[in-house]
Amino acid sequence: EPQDRTFAEEMTRRNTEALQEEIARRAYELYEARGYVDGFDVDDWLLAEQDIVESSQLVKLLLLDSE
Repeated sequence: EPQDRTFAEEMTRRNTEALQEEIARRAYELYEARGYVDGFDVDDWLLAEQDIVESSQLVKLLLLDSE
């Protein structure tokens, strides 16, 4: 890794990796819930992304509402 990476760049990289891991976990849950039927990996990934985005938006709304 380059040593001149800024703190912001490093945090962005870590956040991106964490988000991808969260989406992958959710996509696997969907695969598991379907009984491990193959052929829906892209659908599972896209739905997992949507679920994660919607849940993060809900959290933001709840946090703003509690202020």
